[in-house]
Parts: sequence; C-alpha cells; structure tokens
Amino acid sequence: MNLRTRLSRSNGYRELGMFDESILELEAIEFGEDRWHPLVIEARYKTYRDAKEWELAKIMADLLTKRFPDQVEWLINKSEAMREMGDPPGAIQTLKDAQDRFAENAEYLFAVGRMHALLGELMEARKFVRQAIKLDSKFRVEFLEDSAFDGVWESF
Repeated sequence: MNLRTRLSRSNGYRELGMFDESILELEAIEFGEDRWHPLVIEARYKTYRDAKEWELAKIMADLLTKRFPDQVEWLINKSEAMREMGDPPGAIQTLKDAQDRFAENAEYLFAVGRMHALLGELMEARKFVRQAIKLDSKFRVEFLEDSAFDGVWESF
C-alpha cells in the first residue's frame, strides 16, 4: 500500500477519534525512508495531540523542529505540548530560545504572547500580541476569540 493511502487512512481514523487505529496504520508502513517521512511524523504528531498523549506529541514536534528549524509551526507545537505536559516555564523558554530566528514572525509573537497570558504575565502578553497584530492583522480576531487572553482583557 502506498504512503498516501496509509496517511489518508490514518487521518480518517484520527478524525473519528480512533487513535490506536490511526497509529497502527502508520506503524504498518514498511521500514525505510517512508516510515520517518515528514508527513508521517506530522500524522503521528496530530494523532498524539488529539489523543492528548502530550509526551509523544512533543517528541514528534521536536523531530520536526530539528528537521525544519526555520518553520515556526513545529516550534509552537513543541512548546504547546510542553505546556500541556505541565511545564509552562519550559514551554515559554523554548519559544524565547528561538527569538533570534522568529522575532519578526507574527505567528511566533502571538504564540509567545499567548504563553505569557496562560502564565498570568499579562503585561508581557499584551506586548507580544500587540507586535503580532501590527505585523499581521489576522491575529486581532484570534486574540478576541482565544480564551487564553481573557485575563489580558480584564487587565485593561
């Protein structure tokens, strides 16, 4: 069976909440290059995330962060998994360690602001979210809709 079919089946199982079956579909991929293809690792990440298996999700996000260090998405996913595992200070430190690469990236700035908000560091949250919105106005809507920022709203 080809990789695309396996990924499609895995995704279908994941969307149905059948997480074990989703992973088994990925485990059925033959050993070799395809087994650790970035799309397979991403599928594993999504399944573990949706199953709230945060330690395994973090491992997959970490693999993709190392493979694609210039893609902010995986850094944010790794940080989120760390927060869910009960390490908010480590999660924000992971983000801040990449500041030199992503200081002008609105998605990165928004994620840092969100993490500060979740830690109750409201002034820092406001600063980062303000920068994100200046770079990309789409984050204004996300800011309004994300309950993580409720404390920020109350601080005005």
